[in-house]
Amino acid sequence: MLNNYYQGVDIPLDNTQDVEEPTQECSSEERSNIALAIPPTLVEMKDSISSISSSEKPQTASATIDPKPGVSLSNQTDISGNSGFPQNKIIVNQSVTDNSKQFEEDDLIRLFRIMEKGADMEVHKLYVSKNVAVEDDNKVVKALADLEISLSMGLQKIASSEENSLSLQDALNFLSTNYFEDGDPSHGLKPTIESLHQEIPSILSSFKQVSARLSTIDTFTQLEEKEKSVNEELPQRKKAAISLISEIDRTEKSMAKAQQKEAELKEQISRLQDELKNKGKEIEDCETKLSFLQEKKKKGVSETIGFIEEFEAVKKDRSQIVEDKMKVRQELERWSYCVAKWWKATLMQGIYLKDKF
Repeated sequence: MLNNYYQGVDIPLDNTQDVEEPTQECSSEERSNIALAIPPTLVEMKDSISSISSSEKPQTASATIDPKPGVSLSNQTDISGNSGFPQNKIIVNQSVTDNSKQFEEDDLIRLFRIMEKGADMEVHKLYVSKNVAVEDDNKVVKALADLEISLSMGLQKIASSEENSLSLQDALNFLSTNYFEDGDPSHGLKPTIESLHQEIPSILSSFKQVSARLSTIDTFTQLEEKEKSVNEELPQRKKAAISLISEIDRTEKSMAKAQQKEAELKEQISRLQDELKNKGKEIEDCETKLSFLQEKKKKGVSETIGFIEEFEAVKKDRSQIVEDKMKVRQELERWSYCVAKWWKATLMQGIYLKDKF
C-alpha cells in the first residue's frame, strides 16, 4: 500500500545517483572528503584521454616520471631500479598489449568506462588492500560486507524488515567501535562510518513513523474522490436549504394573514360562523405544517453541521497526507545522501590505499 503513496508524489525509493543534498550543512572536513571523492569531469580529463590514446600505438616509451599522489606505480611493468638515474626518475618500457591491460585496470579509465556505459554507483564498492591490517580481522570484514549489503537495499525494504534493520544497526555499532585505520583519517572510512552511525537510526525511526501514519488512513485517491463528491453535493444541499427557508417564510406570512382574517371574522361571527370555522381549521393546518417544517429545519441544521465537520475532516486528512509525503521525500533524500557519501568515501579510500601500497 505504501508504494501507492509514493506513486502519488513521484518519489524514487532507491536512488543512489541523482542525490540532492539535504538542508543540513556538512562540516568543512566532510565537504573536503566528499570533494576528494568526486571524479573529475570529462573536460578536466581531456588531456588524460589524449595521452592514453597516443600511448596505445606500437612503440617503446622512455619517460621521466615524478612520483605524484593519485598515480599507481603498480601499473608499470618494466622499471629499471638499478640505473644511474636519480631516485626520483624511472625508465618505463612496455608493449602495446601490456599498456591496454594496465589501462583497463586503472581507476581513472574505469571511471571513464563506467560513465560511458551509464553504470550505477556500484563501481564505488569497498576496495581493501592486501597490505591493510584490517583484512586479517574477519569480523570487521564481515561487518563491512553487511553494511554494504544493507546500503544497497532501498529504505523501504530495510524499514519494513526487522532483520534488515538489526543487521544494518549491528554493523554500524560494531564498526563504530572496532574499525581503525592507519594514515590520514580524512582519506579513510572512519568519519563516514561515524556519520552513518549517527544519521541512519534517526532516518529509519522517522520513516517508520510516517509509514505507520500513512497506513492507517484512506489513500490519497480515495480522499480526492470523497472531496469531489462533497463539492458536487454542496450546491444541491444549499439549494434545498434555500427552498426550505422560503417555504417557511411563506407559511409564516400565510399564518399571519389567517390570524388577521380571524380577528375580522370574529366581529362578524353571527353572519360568518361557517367562514370562521373554515379559517380556524386553516390556522390549525398552518400551525401543524409550521411545526413540522421547524423540526425539519432543525434536522437540516444538524445535518449541515455534520456535513461541514465531515468536509473539514476530509480537508485535514488530505493536508496530513501531503505533509507526510513531504516528510517521506525528505527522509528518502537524507537516505540517498548517506548512501552516496558512503560510496564516495569507499572510492576515495580505494584510490588512497592503492597509491599508498
